[in-house]
Amino acid sequence: MGLRKMGLRKKILAGFIGIAITLLFTGTVSLFELENLSKSTQKLIDSSSRNMQATQIILDAVHDQNVALLKIVMLSDSLNQDSLFSVSKGDFASSLANATKIVKNPKELAPVLTASIAYEKVVEGYRERSKEENVAWFVKTYKDSYSIFTESIKIHMSESQNSLAEQTIQLEKSAYRASTPNVLTIAVLGVIIGMFLFFVDIYFIKPILNINKSLNAYLTNKIPFNVKVESNDEIQSLRDGVERLIMLYKNKKNE
Repeated sequence: MGLRKMGLRKKILAGFIGIAITLLFTGTVSLFELENLSKSTQKLIDSSSRNMQATQIILDAVHDQNVALLKIVMLSDSLNQDSLFSVSKGDFASSLANATKIVKNPKELAPVLTASIAYEKVVEGYRERSKEENVAWFVKTYKDSYSIFTESIKIHMSESQNSLAEQTIQLEKSAYRASTPNVLTIAVLGVIIGMFLFFVDIYFIKPILNINKSLNAYLTNKIPFNVKVESNDEIQSLRDGVERLIMLYKNKKNE
């Protein structure tokens, strides 16, 4: 009964308001999901970039220290040995500290930092010896530690890449979830538009067509004007106005 009593303008306005609300809801949900997706993507990129940068710094530092130690064991000058050893240790410690600062969460570098402790203990075991003894220490003791440490760095880099791939898959799923409300809303919007067109046809188009058809039938074949309108709006007023005109025409004709 509510729709029948509403005017044409209100009926059409109500239909467009329903469509507008649906579109507004769709836009709001889409913006919210896209914003979350954008933040997650940026967070993933930043985290991966920082992690790779920090890992590369550590890898470069251990390589530089390896070169420095190789020079040390080949020197016979104890003064230069001590100087190079101190500088290499300082540079390595500084690089390790910088790498830890780059990542927001130091736990991300936990495997590498743990391996670095064992590596540094071996380096600390270096003592001033003869050239032959230094070479033996480098080959038998240090080399294995260096290989284990660099391998742990490479494993960490590989695991980081695998983690990035997994998180990328999660982002793809998030993107799918972000598009799902749009698909559902489009479906709902299609239903609303279909209902809107249905009511426009029932309450507006068909009554006007019936009034026009019945009026033409009366004017051409004198068939009584008999149109039923199931709404109490401008269409009903139009139907009543046509009927009064026909009655006035009949009355004047009978006079």
